[in-house]
Amino acid sequence: MMRTSFAAAVVTVVVYYLVFQGRTMFDEPLTASDIFVFGEFQDSVQRQVVVTTSPLSTRPLFYVFDQDTKLPRQSTFRYTLEFNLGFDQIMVISSIMTTVAFFLPLAVGECRPVPTDLEGWSPSGVASIKRLVTLNCHHGEYNELGTLFLNEQDGTIKLLFHFGDGTLRSSSAVLFFGVFITLQCVASGVWVSNGQFIPAILSGAAMGRSIGELLGRNSRAYALVGGAGILGGITRMALSVTVMMVEASGWVLFVIPLMLVFIVARSVGNRFNEGIYDTQISIKKMPFLEQEPPEETRTQNMRANQLMSKEVVCLRPIETVEAIMTILRDYDHNCFPVVEDRDQRVLLGVVHRKNLAVLLMERHFTEPSAQDPTRPNDILPELSWSVLERSYPHYPMLQDIKIGGEHWHCLMDIAPYVQIGPHCINEHASAHRAYIMFRTLGLRHLVVVNHYNEVMGMITRENLLPEHFGAGGAYSRTQDVHDKLSAA
Repeated sequence: MMRTSFAAAVVTVVVYYLVFQGRTMFDEPLTASDIFVFGEFQDSVQRQVVVTTSPLSTRPLFYVFDQDTKLPRQSTFRYTLEFNLGFDQIMVISSIMTTVAFFLPLAVGECRPVPTDLEGWSPSGVASIKRLVTLNCHHGEYNELGTLFLNEQDGTIKLLFHFGDGTLRSSSAVLFFGVFITLQCVASGVWVSNGQFIPAILSGAAMGRSIGELLGRNSRAYALVGGAGILGGITRMALSVTVMMVEASGWVLFVIPLMLVFIVARSVGNRFNEGIYDTQISIKKMPFLEQEPPEETRTQNMRANQLMSKEVVCLRPIETVEAIMTILRDYDHNCFPVVEDRDQRVLLGVVHRKNLAVLLMERHFTEPSAQDPTRPNDILPELSWSVLERSYPHYPMLQDIKIGGEHWHCLMDIAPYVQIGPHCINEHASAHRAYIMFRTLGLRHLVVVNHYNEVMGMITRENLLPEHFGAGGAYSRTQDVHDKLSAA
């Protein structure tokens, strides 16, 4: 995919170049609807070096950002759970950010005259003059830091992308970048829903703008590249973010520099740590499965029975209300295998916890038969699918089910609600195959059976996490054959 995308980008640039030179067979020139207009870019060796190496120079920032977001997130988990201080933490951080954004421009912000010579400016650059903030400045002047801090984030991005060269001091952009990315590190870990795209682009645009102002060459282009570099280093996404930035800027000829920036940022970043989203998944301890199985599945010749949970709770087609209530109370499993007999445990299918809860809530049970206490006295009509899924997504909880002790001896026929064709795998199948099967099919449970279709265990998402591999040691092929012959 990466090669195809890069080839398409090269072709696009070549076609546009030929069109601009009038050397193509097209009758009409290619046009684009620009959202951000940067004017004309002059290429140079110096610029290409800075554009390509900017992700390398900002790599420590990516590492610090990804690592620092762990601290407030972990502390939020701890204090929110123990002392319920999540809301207080948000209020404190919001107060700090508001105070810094207002008083820092008052303290060190410099006033500059509003530009009047707008020759060569793009229409978006001219429109950005309306965003200038005259904080503690005279009429006809604007506060540089106040303009950067007190605008909305998307407005500040447009200003950095469009405002003419020489209109923002490099020192102001550097100060804004340092303060903003520090506050972004803190705010990214609080117990509140927030995004990373716009803040990352804004901080990177400020960094790129400061470099462009120092070099004195088209600082708007460096703002675009800087925003792309920081965004790519934090999120580690290359192709999708390249398309987003090209579509947002409307400058198709920048597709190759942007793609190079994202590729370099991602490659260098992966040598140090994971991206921000992978870091948050790790902090939240989500059972996320990577696309490829761990290498131990091949090097140690691991089998499915080395990964499975052997303590499996099974149900019979007909169970007492007491047995089902006890199982639902003692175990939080979402799925239970249904077997003919608990001794032999020949697999008939699986039944989900939600269906058992609905059956209990609907009191879908009857007295045992007088002739055979193991059989129900009456055959109840099956509950329809609409009844079973009526309470979706909030299925009945065990504490909501009120059944008196006089009904605990009643029998429940769960056979009509059993999924008779569940996904299962032989216990001697490779762990690599079990992993691919589980992830490709999007399973939540995978029943492990032997050659006689008897339930031997259950594989869930937690069993396939990297920390569970390698604990069982290598599996001998000789032992594999011996086990099969013994079972036969």
